[in-house]
Amino acid sequence: SLPFTVATALVHGSVGLEHFSPEAMKDPRVLALAARCQYKVWEHADNAVAGALRLHRPQDRLLVASFMEPLGAPTRPLDDSRLLQKATDCFQRAARPRAAEAADAHARAWLDVAGCEDVGVLLQPA
Repeated sequence: SLPFTVATALVHGSVGLEHFSPEAMKDPRVLALAARCQYKVWEHADNAVAGALRLHRPQDRLLVASFMEPLGAPTRPLDDSRLLQKATDCFQRAARPRAAEAADAHARAWLDVAGCEDVGVLLQPA
């Protein structure tokens, strides 16, 4: 899945749930780029989520990026707006999807879970 995910990020500029639909997983641009991706275990990593990316561009330019912790890790938490965006997207794609406004409201309620008197309310189906 790593070559597909990297190719998706390069082709679309982001990776979201919509990129893993049956139709999206057949995108010829993503599949062609994924076929050109290679990976290996990074021996310099202190943990399983660290990594580096080397991108060889046609202009003979080499771009390199590395990270020890991915975005969303405890040391690099998502800000509230990104958390809301991710949660809303998930609630809209659930087995029992919520409409956009309801998904946003539900995500905001979860973001304020510490102030909730009865978390059972948050677990109710849509």
